[in-house]
Amino acid sequence: MKAFALAAALLAAAPALAQTPYVVRDPAYGWDGINPGGFQVVGEKVFYTAQMNNGEYRLWISDGTQQGTYPLDDVRIGITLSRPEYFITLGGRVCFNAINFAANEGGVWCSNGTASGTQLVSNAGDLSRTRTVFRDRLYFWSYTSDRYKLGSTDGTTGGTRQELDLSSLPGATWPLFVAATESKLYLCVRAEEQFQLWATDDPLHGFTRVHFPEEQDVNLQTLRFWSNRVLYTFTDTSTGLVGTGITDGSPQGTSILSDRVFLVGESRVLGDVFVLGGSMFATDGTAAGTRSLGAQEQLADFFFWKDELWFAGQSAQGQGYAFWSTDGTPQGTASRFDLPDLFLPPSQSVATGEQFFFVGQKKGDNIYTLHVSDGTGAGTHAIEAPDRLGSVGSLARAGSRLFFAGFNRESEVWDLWGISDAVASSSSESTVSTSALAVRSVGARSVELTTPAGSVRVEAFDLLGRRVATLHDGDAPSTLRLALPPGLGVGAYVVWATAATGETASALVRAR
Repeated sequence: MKAFALAAALLAAAPALAQTPYVVRDPAYGWDGINPGGFQVVGEKVFYTAQMNNGEYRLWISDGTQQGTYPLDDVRIGITLSRPEYFITLGGRVCFNAINFAANEGGVWCSNGTASGTQLVSNAGDLSRTRTVFRDRLYFWSYTSDRYKLGSTDGTTGGTRQELDLSSLPGATWPLFVAATESKLYLCVRAEEQFQLWATDDPLHGFTRVHFPEEQDVNLQTLRFWSNRVLYTFTDTSTGLVGTGITDGSPQGTSILSDRVFLVGESRVLGDVFVLGGSMFATDGTAAGTRSLGAQEQLADFFFWKDELWFAGQSAQGQGYAFWSTDGTPQGTASRFDLPDLFLPPSQSVATGEQFFFVGQKKGDNIYTLHVSDGTGAGTHAIEAPDRLGSVGSLARAGSRLFFAGFNRESEVWDLWGISDAVASSSSESTVSTSALAVRSVGARSVELTTPAGSVRVEAFDLLGRRVATLHDGDAPSTLRLALPPGLGVGAYVVWATAATGETASALVRAR
């Protein structure tokens, strides 16, 4: 019953906030820092790129205050080339591609949010655009000394190493990409006229080639990595039929998922829902459990909120746009409310606990405005903003703040803006305790505990109240970080902690 009680408490409605946009980085303090973009959130700060007065783009960081917003001066890139790009979070760092003209160095950089802690970790070239995080390390292809190599880093220069030479994979001539599930790292390479997929659960012990059924002509360019498995499309060479297959990297773990192809160029994997054009499918990883969720037109702006996948689509009445949601079942897929005032579909949606923000262009207007919603039509409205705020661009949430790019009508440039009170109560990151014992979600699959002296038992439950794992049972330090076991599938779980004193605390964690 405690799982039910917690879920109810976390999903309870929170009081509305008076949310007022403000300029984080104002040209009144100098023209440096305009045209912000490429937001990447780490903790309660946001990394982004912005333009300097001399035309260069640099990497910046902000905690939402004027004093806490500044460039990380070691990384500079000219306006005639690309700005720092291909951001990815690695623990408490952010890694990206950039060029330092002063030192004529380029490749993979990582930053801990300080100028001295912003370093080139590998001169990897353009190949490093394809990268993935696997077991707290970033993996990427590089080209050095006329050879293709797989490198990895923990985000520091000293923690960067070579994992393998491409030539160690028989016949491989060109690296295509590197990707990961929760339990395996995958390499896709070209070998003469065919593609190969290689997998490992420990890169230090080598890779094993993934062999697909002989009658299947597999298109590895359509791979989608999902949970602990890989989905792919194929053509049966004996019958000519096409379909979608699934594999965990082993022959016994490879099977046909569907006789339909729902993984092609523009398809996406969102939790256990797959989107291809206007069609949506959900699966539990078996053919019997794969089902259509119906067809829509102009599907866009997908985001997770309150344990459901939300997205924008056409109104059920066929005119205008609406927000829809799905729990992964046909009967749980429905229009939630219409957006009759919008000229274009909503975009940039960001969930912040009991509400979400999005950008929309109203009919008869030429600017994009910021909106907030509680999930109902009556509770959806445009944010009241200062007169000098024009169109709104990209959004990002960091901690309790919402960051966004906004056009300043007074200075006629794009500034960094923020809302400091964007989060009333979060179903995925709340601390549910008023005692010395506290639990909070710290990203996908992990929780952080603040514990009193003595032992503590930490258990995970599904939303039906069934215990699915024991995460800790015994003495604990004052701060303890725990992760859900890799075997637990995508979904929401309640993490419940009980101290020796009898105190309890809990949090809802969404595993993706």
